[in-house]
This record gives sequence, C-alpha cells and structure tokens, in this order.
Amino acid sequence: MPDERWTTARLNDMLLARYAAPEWKVLFEVRNFTGIAGRERYADALCFNMFPSRGQELHGIEVKLSRSDWVRELKQPEKSAAIQKYCDRWFVLAAPGVVDQGELPGSWGLIEPNGARLHTLVAAPKLEAEPFSRGFFLSLLRKLIESHVAKAEVQPMINKANKEGEAHGKWVAERTLDPEHARRDSRIVAALFGDNSRIDEASVSQIGPLVRKLCDYGTSRFPEHVRDVEKRIRSHAADLGKIANGLEALFTPREEPVG
Repeated sequence: MPDERWTTARLNDMLLARYAAPEWKVLFEVRNFTGIAGRERYADALCFNMFPSRGQELHGIEVKLSRSDWVRELKQPEKSAAIQKYCDRWFVLAAPGVVDQGELPGSWGLIEPNGARLHTLVAAPKLEAEPFSRGFFLSLLRKLIESHVAKAEVQPMINKANKEGEAHGKWVAERTLDPEHARRDSRIVAALFGDNSRIDEASVSQIGPLVRKLCDYGTSRFPEHVRDVEKRIRSHAADLGKIANGLEALFTPREEPVG
C-alpha cells in the first residue's frame, strides 16, 4: 500500500527543489523514443545539469510510492535499462520503507524524503552513458516543448492585464490630478461626513484617493472602516493622555513645606 503521506506530485515538487534552476532542468515522464517503433519505456524524471563546471551530468529518477511497485521494478530490469543507458547516474526516489536494505541494484542510488527535503541514502555510481539515439533525442525535444507554455497562449492574458492596468491608472490620474474630477468627488465626501465647508485647492488632490478607497470598500463597509479608524485614534489618544499626565507629574515642581 502507498504511504498516504507521500504522493507523486509532492515528491516531484521536492525533486524540483533539489534539482533547481538554473543549474538543473527537470523533465518528467520521458519516453525512450517517439512514435510506435518498438516497446516504449518511461523514466519518471530526467534531470539535466546545465553547468560545464559540474560535469553536465544526466540523472535518471524512478519514483516509487509503494512496496509492490518497487518489487515489480526489480523483476523487470529491462524496463529501466531502456533509458538508464543514456544517463550518468540512476536513482530511485522512494517513500520511506519502500526499499529494503540490501536489495538496491548496484547501478542505482537511493533517495528518500526526510521532512521537507530529499536525502541521498545511497550514492549512485557513475555510469558509462551511451550517446543519445535519434529517437530518444526527439523524445527529449518533444517533452521540452510540452513543458513550456507557448507565447501565443499567454499573450491574450498579458494584453488583458495591460488594458486593465491602463484603465485603473487613468481612473486614479483623473481623480488625483484633475481638479474638476476632484471637486465632484469632494461632494461625495462632504455628503458622507456632513462637511459642507469649502474645500481649498490644497486639499483637492487628496479627495480622489479617498473616494477610491470608498469604491474599494463599498458603501456598506466604508462606515465600518471609518469607525475602526476612529477607535484606533481614540485608543492612541487615551495612551497619549496617560503619558502626558505622567510627564506632567514628573516635571511639575513640588512645593517645599513651610516652617
């Protein structure tokens, strides 16, 4: 039975953290060729080192969540060999308790999760990697293309976000820079707070942001927000009053007794 604490998605996320960009590029579920030319095999993950100073190794990973899945893997060594032959190192990433001591093949390393990180329990030996076949290279190329989102797919979302941002910026500019808009907005503020006094030119530029906040909160929540601000001000005023009383008592000269 799989350990319910671990899922393929969770282990894959931990794998991405271990083999992190820009040093590494990880591809998941890679086939040994394209098309239907023969018996297909899969590697759960292939991790490509991108730095020449680190040897640019290719690490193959098989992910195992259950004991039964791992036992089947041991009975079919040809299954992993189809892609392992192209790799510099080969690991099994297994949930704790899946791989028993002494049963790991000599060409394999063992990685297990421990807390929030992956730990290498058995180092993988360096293998003699074969050159990529054309079918395997094309499989890698296809998977690489599939792992990237095409620009044509995201451009409409980018355009929409730009338009919304421009509209919002125009709205703010009109109400903070245009006195006519600000004066109209000031009547809303005056109606809300009962302030019918004339608003001078210096305060006109402050009206727009206040009305914008009103729109953000909505007419039903705005009074609640104002009351909350009032409570905080009163609380601070009370604290300041206590401090003032203490300072006054501290610095007020005491009358000397007569006689």
